[in-house]
Amino acid sequence: MYSKDDTGAATIEEEIIRYENVSVVFDGTTIIEHFSLPVCKGDKVILRGPSGSGKSTLLKMAQGYARPDEGTVTYRTHAIDADTAWNIRQETAYISQDTDIGEGPVRELIAGVFAYSANKAVPYQHSLNKYLTLFALDGAILDKDFRTLSGGEKQRIVIIISLLLERTIFFLD
Repeated sequence: MYSKDDTGAATIEEEIIRYENVSVVFDGTTIIEHFSLPVCKGDKVILRGPSGSGKSTLLKMAQGYARPDEGTVTYRTHAIDADTAWNIRQETAYISQDTDIGEGPVRELIAGVFAYSANKAVPYQHSLNKYLTLFALDGAILDKDFRTLSGGEKQRIVIIISLLLERTIFFLD
C-alpha cells in the first residue's frame, strides 16, 4: 500500500495483516464471503455489522485462534499458523466486549500477569499510575475486586495491562 508523507512524497506502508478472499461458514450458513482487507501500520479499522456477522471471528483469525474456511490471513506477509501465532500474540492485545480476567483485587490481577515468565522482565510499576490517570481511574481502584468494577472500568484495566505489556496492535471487540 502506498500513502503520502507530509511533503507529498509517496511512501510504502508496512502491511501488518492481510485478509485475502476469506470466507467463513458457521452451522451451514456463510457468514463471511470473499472478504479482503489489507491493514497497514498506523491504520485504524472499524468492522461494522450485526451481531453474528463474523466481526469477532475476523479478529480471532488475526491472532491465530480461528481459521477461514476459504482464503488466507497473513501477518507481516507470513501465513498465520501455529508457528507464527506466538509472535502475533506477543504484539497484539484482544480486548473482549465481555472482559472478565479474574477475581480479587485489581492490584493482584495485574501483578499476576507480570509474574508469568514471559512478562517478568517488563517494568510495569512505574507506568501503572500514569496509565490510571490517563484513563481517568483513581488509584483506589487497585484495591477493588475486579468483579465489582463496571464494564467500562474492566475494559480500561485490560487496556492498561496491554499497554504495560507494550502491545502495539489492539483488537477491541
